[in-house]
Amino acid sequence: MEKIRLTRGEKRLLRFLGNPSNEGRDIPKELRWPMWGLEQHGLAQFHRDERGGVVDARLTPYGKGYLATNPKLRNPFPVVDYNTIIIVCSTLTILCVVIKIMIKLKTR
Repeated sequence: MEKIRLTRGEKRLLRFLGNPSNEGRDIPKELRWPMWGLEQHGLAQFHRDERGGVVDARLTPYGKGYLATNPKLRNPFPVVDYNTIIIVCSTLTILCVVIKIMIKLKTR
């Protein structure tokens, strides 16, 4: 299963929902704002009343599978563009050499 980049709040809410002892308990106020992100990723499903309050919150099968395959909820490693790194390092090296040459010419 592919890893998803989650915020700290989304990770805390996902752990809260994945804990069987929290079933049927209200979601704490500090964990209510990341609900939309989990819903957009398809990891959780929230049922709301007409005033917008959350009545029921459950993990989807995808969310349960995601927790099973990624229990520490680590974010994916960013893709590294090695060409850009090589270009930056080369440019810095050339710049240092030019500055060194200029300093040598100035001291003569």
